[in-house]
Amino acid sequence: MNNKVTVTFEAISCILAILSSLYLSIMTNSANMLIVFSCFFVSSVAGVIAFKRRKLTWPLTLQYYFCVVNLFGITRTLGWL
Repeated sequence: MNNKVTVTFEAISCILAILSSLYLSIMTNSANMLIVFSCFFVSSVAGVIAFKRRKLTWPLTLQYYFCVVNLFGITRTLGWL
């Protein structure tokens, strides 16, 4: 297992989550939720990869949950559900 790769995925996850949250906070009344949910989804997927590589079960479970919730948010934003 390459630790640099894992750290890269953790960094991607963290940075995207922070940027999405910042965007949502700044653009509260007119935020494009497709951008928000998409960035949070990619952040969650990167977290899944990182935590799977580190064999951390509890954070991995949370990241899986976040993936599902963000996919639901994306489908609601697009009007599919």
